[in-house]
Amino acid sequence: MNLSTTKIEIIAPQEESERLIEELQKAGIMEITHTSHEEVEDEKVRKWEARRAKVDFVRSFLSRNLPKESFVKNLINSFIFHPYNFSYKEIQEMAGSSEIDAVIRECASTEERMNKLAGERMKLREELHILEKFKNIPVTKESKNSLQNFSVFVGVIKKGKREDLISELGNEVFSFSCGEKEKVFSLIYPKGKEEFFQEKIQKYEAKQEEVFWNDLPEREIEKTQEKIEKVVREEEKEKKRVEDLISYLPKVAALVDFYEWEIDKSRRLERFEKTRKFFRVTGWIGENDIKLLRRVIKRVTNVFLLQKTNSEEGENPPVLLKNNGIMKSFGIVSGVYGAPKSDEPDPAPLLAPFFVFAFGVALSDIGYGIMLIGISLLMKKLYKGVDNFFNLFIVGGIFTLFAGLTMGTFFGTDLNAPFRLFDPSANPMEVLILVSIFGAIQIFCGLLIGAAWDIKQGDKRRAFGEKGGFMVFLLSMAVFLISGMQIFLFVALGGLVLLNVIFSKEKKPLLRISSGAGALYNIVGYFSDVLSYSRLLALGLATGIIAMVVNVVAGIAMEMVPVAGIGILIAGVVLVVGHTFNLMISTLGSFIHSARLQFVEFFSKFMEGGGKTMKPFSKQGRFVEIIH
Repeated sequence: MNLSTTKIEIIAPQEESERLIEELQKAGIMEITHTSHEEVEDEKVRKWEARRAKVDFVRSFLSRNLPKESFVKNLINSFIFHPYNFSYKEIQEMAGSSEIDAVIRECASTEERMNKLAGERMKLREELHILEKFKNIPVTKESKNSLQNFSVFVGVIKKGKREDLISELGNEVFSFSCGEKEKVFSLIYPKGKEEFFQEKIQKYEAKQEEVFWNDLPEREIEKTQEKIEKVVREEEKEKKRVEDLISYLPKVAALVDFYEWEIDKSRRLERFEKTRKFFRVTGWIGENDIKLLRRVIKRVTNVFLLQKTNSEEGENPPVLLKNNGIMKSFGIVSGVYGAPKSDEPDPAPLLAPFFVFAFGVALSDIGYGIMLIGISLLMKKLYKGVDNFFNLFIVGGIFTLFAGLTMGTFFGTDLNAPFRLFDPSANPMEVLILVSIFGAIQIFCGLLIGAAWDIKQGDKRRAFGEKGGFMVFLLSMAVFLISGMQIFLFVALGGLVLLNVIFSKEKKPLLRISSGAGALYNIVGYFSDVLSYSRLLALGLATGIIAMVVNVVAGIAMEMVPVAGIGILIAGVVLVVGHTFNLMISTLGSFIHSARLQFVEFFSKFMEGGGKTMKPFSKQGRFVEIIH
């Protein structure tokens, strides 16, 4: 339901400003507009920001170190907001407790140690990689530096060029060693021959490596591996400390929200218009909440002025949408499109029957309907507080079950039951006609809603001309197709032109007639809108075909394995995995395309969208939900 909002102003004594803004934030029914554009950062705001930064660091640190979840659970969590629940009194007590300060210090020191250990481990692994490369090279840092009359080269060379280099150096080499890998080698040569050797080394593009190991690489490898193991053990100890701290994550997350509320409250307080004795607050509120707002103010002071005020030029009222029960779930779908304008209807209740019908037809399988209902009910138990999200799929699953009964399919298997009304694989035209009729009905309803809303807004020309003409056209065409009486074809075309001529905004007769004739051109667009609903048939066929393929593959797998028990087990795994995967992708496709039909073919007939949802000044948190 789209509730009307109004702009109001509150004038109250200056000494009650802090108490009043606290009560307004608790009530959460008013969107406050700034009356001063000057940003003020006082000492209190800086203090809250410093505290928020510290607890947000702890929240982020602990969140990064949470135990790894399964892919499915991570996917679900990415779509679902699962808040922590606290009372406001509990959060206030946490903010005043020294317990969190100790957690902040412990997290800071633990992160510092973990970063240091991680850096040390990475350095050791890099050294180990180099040492393993130069295994069996009998050169150490000490031996290289101790030679007085010889120079040492240890490095790598491009594949296939090492033997060519050695061959060209000939007898000038005092000592030559090869590593286990073809590209690694070492040379010991007289110091008087540096220029000659450097020339040959550069010719074959050999690259020198710094010798940092004090013992032979084989022994250094053992020592380095021991060091790495020691560092890893230390890291495990630090991770255990973090695991002990993770229990504080809900509390620090709640404090992040708490300090953000305090920052928001302090900033708004500083930006109110003030005199020596009074201050003024302006904002938007739902018409039905004005009495409640008056009671909220009276809890603070009896000396105040609350009155409606005019909006500024170019300022559009925010939209306040309130739905109860299952309609909250359909608000998720309409919310993807955006908010309606303040003078447009709430689309959530209007799209509900059409969305679930389209969703059911697009999925249309008894087994998938049962699975979707079962999984959604299970998720509701596992994820408390997100009932609206899963209720949407429960209703969608029910319609999928009924659509599957009419199509007679169970996990891709044709039942040939007496209750079967349509066979989309054998006779897809029947289903195409069904979805086309459904599309025409929804478009007609969209035009009817749009016409009623236009009349309410005083735009009768648009209601009876543009929308009324096409409603007459659709009704007459329906009667023509059912009865075959050609008179209704002429009624359809004539009614469309006549209503557009009568209610045209043009004043001159010729322009009126041309605008009516131009309405005929738009018929193509309406036929295109109806044909868009054929995607429901395509989605239903695709779901059924993939399900049949899964069944066939399971049957082949069972036949390929002669051992009865193992064959049945493999077939069962194929069926479970295959149908679960098909349910996931088909549900996603059904949701997206059913929503697309609402947004493009339905909403365009009665709303433009682009409104701004009302955002009350409240204690609405990113991580926590206040319980009373």
